[in-house]
Formats: sequence, structure tokens, C-alpha cells
Amino acid sequence: MWKLKIAKGSKEEPYLFSTNNFLGRQTWEFDPDAGTSEERAAVDEARRFFFDNRFRVKASSDLIWRMQFLKEKKFKQAIPSVKVEDAKKLTSETASNALRRGVSFLSSLQASDGHWPAENAGPLFFLPPLVFCLFVTGHLHEIFTKEHRREILRYIYCHQNEDGGWGLHIEGHSTMFCTTLNYICLRILGEGPNEGPGNACKRAREWILGHGGATYIPSWGKTWLSEATPCLQSFGSYLHVFLYIQVEVLSCIRHPNIVLLLGACPEFGILVYEYMAKGSLEDRLFMRGNTPPITWQLRFRIAAEIATGLLFLHQTKPEPIVHRDLKPGNVLLDYNYVSKISDVGLARLVPAVAENVTQYRVTSAAGTFCYIDPEYQQTGMLGVKSDVYSLGIMLLQILTAKQPMGLAYYVEQAIEEGTLKDMLDPAVPDWPMEEAMCLAKLALQCAELRRKDRPDLGKELLPEINRLRDIGEESLEESVFYADSQGRSPNTSQVSITSTSDEFISNPESPAAESQS
Repeated sequence: MWKLKIAKGSKEEPYLFSTNNFLGRQTWEFDPDAGTSEERAAVDEARRFFFDNRFRVKASSDLIWRMQFLKEKKFKQAIPSVKVEDAKKLTSETASNALRRGVSFLSSLQASDGHWPAENAGPLFFLPPLVFCLFVTGHLHEIFTKEHRREILRYIYCHQNEDGGWGLHIEGHSTMFCTTLNYICLRILGEGPNEGPGNACKRAREWILGHGGATYIPSWGKTWLSEATPCLQSFGSYLHVFLYIQVEVLSCIRHPNIVLLLGACPEFGILVYEYMAKGSLEDRLFMRGNTPPITWQLRFRIAAEIATGLLFLHQTKPEPIVHRDLKPGNVLLDYNYVSKISDVGLARLVPAVAENVTQYRVTSAAGTFCYIDPEYQQTGMLGVKSDVYSLGIMLLQILTAKQPMGLAYYVEQAIEEGTLKDMLDPAVPDWPMEEAMCLAKLALQCAELRRKDRPDLGKELLPEINRLRDIGEESLEESVFYADSQGRSPNTSQVSITSTSDEFISNPESPAAESQS
């Protein structure tokens, strides 16, 4: 079920700022396990009723948040409904009762900060341009989860007019502007030309063609069409382009810190990689699936391995490879916790027009929000230091196990106030503060807004990270090894061996192997 959250503006909301602590910002969170079976059934029934009666009852308020608020406030309407029959006289008492009933219901839907949340006005021209922007810039699936995209589709379906079009507002008659934008929005979100409940896409297309075609859209609509349509036309081949880039890049390189591509099946859009038993770095940092925390020694080692693999990409000949989507979710861990960079579908082979060229202009920025180089995002100038920015955000997450939004600002503030220890991941009890401070400062240098202010990966950054890794490995020799096989780096370059019986062969330096000797 969906849960509506109203921002309080307190220190617990680090990404919201207000001068008077009166925010009222609303966010929806989806929890598949929330609510009882009866409550979920009631929501599904309300949705079905709304969809079946959408041409007769065009309420612009959201049924789900109404149900949530009424339940939280234990609302029960005690004032009886009033209906004035034809030819009956409207008395003051009748009008007062009706007014009291309405005020009682409306006040129960008011949030604690004084706002009435969610969608009440009913505009249908705000959402499609947002979907267009995220799709064109490559962030659609990052910002909108699967459940969010499903809700967007449901919203569009429920407010389609009976003639197949959409109006500027829910109660409005169909217009070329909103019908065209909502139709393209449906297609971007994965609906086929004849798909959707009640043949929604087919009916919308027939409405557009029956009214002269999309060329009759107003001029301000043509602006959006000029951006979205070329991307939509190439959407069918996008998967093959993504596949081709991965195969082109990974088939030409071999490195112990780059994931190994074993095969591909272009017909079905399938890539086969080596098995990475420990999952992604993101999952381990946030201890998903009840996994144990990663020790600080292992975190330093992983940081060095990521930097080593990234430097290898940047030093490929004849052209350096810029990953463009470096993040914890794209770093995988094998059985021995050796980290390997994966998902090079957005990688760029930067052409070396001149011997010292280090950046290259691209038409649109790609990558994941919060990890994209701000300078690359603003100017389109791509270079190896674009990845250095992403690496800096990752290093901060390795230290703090926090979400990336605003993380550089908060770590920098903590260093200035002498409270860095409070920012470090509390799941690790024995952080070495001097080394943690050093890595945090390196990460902040990488996350500088201007590319020229970031350190050189090979000459400045990697040697210092390797020094921190060595300190961690030296401390392991003097301490008990962490449970769950988190031992020393197998020369930081071993190929993943997933068989337990062969572990000692692939990793002769592991503590288990030493105990057998």
C-alpha cells in the first residue's frame, strides 16, 4: 500500500529547508506489506469503482489519501446527510446541517501543518513533461520506481475522457495539447500502441488523428514534442544499443576489478556475467537482507579496488573509457569480497582528438542522480574527472552508509565542526579516526563542483587510498578476522571462485588456508 508522508521540517528531514519550519511537502512511500488484507482489498475495490465510473464521477481528489487520513483520525460521520427534494423549501436548518457535515469531513482531511495534501486541482498537463524530462535525461527509472510508474499509468487511465482524449483539467473537455502529451507519456512508460485498459492508447491515437494529428498541437506543446518524439522513436532500439556498448567495452578489457562478461544473447537482451556471490556494494553498505556490516579494513580495501579498476578504464588505449554511472549499486562483490565495477552500458569511449585532450562534449548527460558530475550535467563536457566526482560520493557512502543526497555538504560541515565521528557508519564500532578523516577529505576533493579542483586519480588519489588499504590490512594481521569470510585482499586481483571447496586454491592467503597449513 501507499503511505502519504507530510514533511515536518525538523532536523530529521535533512533535505528540506524552511525559514519558518512550515513546509507541508508531501511524499508517497510504497510498502508492499503495509495494511491488512481487508484494507488492501478496500483500496483495490475503491480503485476499480473509480475506474468503472470515471466517465460519470470525475472527482479530482485522491481516494487513497482520503482513506488514510480518515483511518488515522478515526473519523466517523455523525451528521446525517441532507437531500432537498424538488419543490421542497430550503430551510436554514437544512443548509446549516449540510454545511456542518461538509466542514466536519473536510477538517478531518487537513494535515497537522495546516495543508490539505495530495492532488485536488486536477491539472493533467504537469505530469507528462516531467516524465519526458526524466526519460530524455536517462533518469526515469531512477526517480520513478516501478510502483510510481504504475501509479502514473493508473492516474492517466482514470482521467481519460470518454472520447479517448484528455483535457487540461480532469473536468475539462479533450484538447490536442493534453491528449498528445498523455499519449506519449503512456508510450514512454511502456504501453504499446494498442494497449492499456479499455484500449486507452488506441483510443487516444484515434482522437489525435481524428482531430488533424499532432501537428495541430499549440506551439508550447511542440516544444515538448521536439524533445520527446526523437527519443520515443529510438526507444525500441535502446536496449540493443545498451547491450552493444556493454559487449563492446567488456569484450576488449580484462582486469580483476572489472566484472567479467561471459556471453551475450542480443535477441533476448541477455548478458551473462561471472557470478558475484556477495551482491552489490550498495546492498552490503545498507545491510539489506540482514547481512552483517562491513569492517572498516574491508571498506578501505574496496575503495582501493574501485579506484584501481576505474583508473584502468581511464588508461585504456587508444581512447579512455569514462564509466558515467559509477555508484555502489554498480560495484559487485565476489565470494572473497573482491570488488568489481559493472554496468558499463552508459560508458563512453572518449575520442583523443589531440594527445592531451581529457574531455569531450556529449549532447545529453547520462548517469544516476546525485552521482553525476555537476559540470558535465551543465555543460555536456565529459572527461575522466567526471567519474572522479562519482567516486568521491561513493567514498563518502563507504564511510557513512548514508544516502548520497547532500552527503558531501553534511560531511564537510561535520569536519568543520569536529563531529565527523557522528557521521561515520555506527555499525562499525572501531573506526580509526585519523584514517577515516583522511579518506573523507580525499572524497570531498573528488566531489568538488569544478572539475579542475578534483585530484588526479592515478597520481594523487590512488596512492593515498592504497596507503589506507595497507594500514587496514596490517591491522588485520594483529586482530581476529571478521566472521563471514571478510579476510585480506587476495592480492587485490584474483578472479572470483564461487566453489567453497576451491576457496583455498583461489585465495592461498585466506585465514582458512593458513589454518590448514
